[in-house]
Amino acid sequence: IDLRVILLEGMLKLYTEAQGGVQVEVTRVVQLTSHDQARLSADIKAMSSQIAEVAHDHSTGAWIYLGLRPDKDRPNFVLTVMSTLVELAEGISEEELVYRMSAISSLEDGWSKHFKKMTKQLKEWQLEEQRKKLKGKQG
Repeated sequence: IDLRVILLEGMLKLYTEAQGGVQVEVTRVVQLTSHDQARLSADIKAMSSQIAEVAHDHSTGAWIYLGLRPDKDRPNFVLTVMSTLVELAEGISEEELVYRMSAISSLEDGWSKHFKKMTKQLKEWQLEEQRKKLKGKQG
């Protein structure tokens, strides 16, 4: 999605736009990693463009800065941004959504790692249960 970037007192603020050009801040929803924040800050200072393209990384849950959009002078409309957020939310389980929303930041979101670990444990448990059943039938 394409968002307006404003650098205020060293802090990056991300905005979409509503009817009548009203700016709607989405900084708390679209959290960039510290690395991408530094990249974006440097780019904003070096270029005149204020529109940045960001994307969501499904494997980590983090938002990623893709680059500035010098070809655009306005961010995506709020309904476009909200539709994107809804699509992201609908594409995950309730458990994943709760887990990711309770993470303090996207950097502390270890959903993929924990999901793989728990899936492995579940498979091991299932195999053990099947072994017990087979052993019971044989004995």
